[in-house]
Amino acid sequence: MTTKNDSLMTLTTVSTEMEGQLLVNLLEEHGIPATAAGGMTSGFRAEAPGTVQVMVMQDRLSVARVIVDEFQAARTQPGFVGQDPESTDYVLGLTQFGFWTLIIGNGLALIALLAWL
Repeated sequence: MTTKNDSLMTLTTVSTEMEGQLLVNLLEEHGIPATAAGGMTSGFRAEAPGTVQVMVMQDRLSVARVIVDEFQAARTQPGFVGQDPESTDYVLGLTQFGFWTLIIGNGLALIALLAWL
């Protein structure tokens, strides 16, 4: 039998799988089991706008909110960016670097192909 406290509740909604997984990892480091749902429809895989829901058990919802709120507040503090390799800003920077590398690499490959023809 399922009780009211056994049900999953949405803690927050984010726009990318990466951000959702970051929050799931943060919560699990604090002993709160969490999951991210909806990742397959976010980003470019489905080529449709989507969101990722970070979900926790109802009885842990209030504690999880405090943890996420503290994390979000810490992100706004000066000096947070790039100091922690686990931070979303650091990961976002690496992701943007990866996209630019992909774009430049494809451009060079196209130029080489056109020169070969």
